[in-house]
Amino acid sequence: GGSSAAATAFTGVGQSLGSTSTASSAIPASKPSASNDGSSTNSTTQPPVVDESKPMTTIQIRLVNGKKLIIKCNLDDTIQILVSHIQANDNGGCDSNGSYVLSSGYPPKVLDDLNKTVDECGLKNALVIQKRA
Repeated sequence: GGSSAAATAFTGVGQSLGSTSTASSAIPASKPSASNDGSSTNSTTQPPVVDESKPMTTIQIRLVNGKKLIIKCNLDDTIQILVSHIQANDNGGCDSNGSYVLSSGYPPKVLDDLNKTVDECGLKNALVIQKRA
């Protein structure tokens, strides 16, 4: 197996105005590093990993800062997984000790029990909104 030279991927940040594109991935490409394999020294939290063997769903989270996260998670994951994804994305624009609530549905229902599962809260393919508390 020879190594082929890969084209450099676009590394800028896109601002979506109105049109929704499914071509761009919600997961940022990790920057290549010379020496560290697996042991990450940066302080950003990594989002949780999905178990592909269990039932999964996609949840869209609209953050305080206007960004959208599209996450995949298992139906038996707890609401805490949404919090983990938000923390991995600069806390959604809230400062680190800034409190916020997550709500979903219409009328919006606050997701206050982080130990309930995604399935129990009816969040299959749902839109979850982060608001400052």
